[in-house]
Amino acid sequence: PFTVARLAAAIDAQLGDAAPVASEPADEATPTGLLDDGTVDGLLAMAAGGGGTAFVGRLIDLFATNAPATLADLGAAGARRDAPAVSSAAHRLKSMCLNLGAVRLAAALAGIEAAAQDGATADAAEIDGLAALLDASLAALRERLAPPGEAARAA
Repeated sequence: PFTVARLAAAIDAQLGDAAPVASEPADEATPTGLLDDGTVDGLLAMAAGGGGTAFVGRLIDLFATNAPATLADLGAAGARRDAPAVSSAAHRLKSMCLNLGAVRLAAALAGIEAAAQDGATADAAEIDGLAALLDASLAALRERLAPPGEAARAA
């Protein structure tokens, strides 16, 4: 997966702009909030520094489209008690989350991924909890990353 810092550097190289480069999330293992401020600030800086709000909006749209589908894959794998497929789906979704700074959801997925690597599978209650956390994370991303004046539309 890409990191915000590497993506910003690539955009900077292509545009010749001196866009600030974001830092990596400080502590992904024990996030206290839904989002990592450093990653979100990096996305905001990227938008302000030449990446454009449309690009950041597209990242959120891709997450909003692909994350629920991957969560459905995770749920289906759990229902089949297919630990390797649970691990794979959890890893894919965790990577998506970290790319946008959705660290609380990423931490939950990391736990499911690790358990699946030991043969355990997620149950329906865990998947339901992840779905609620995904919805909350997506709403928080839209609120934090909405262009000025569009926060109401993003909700």
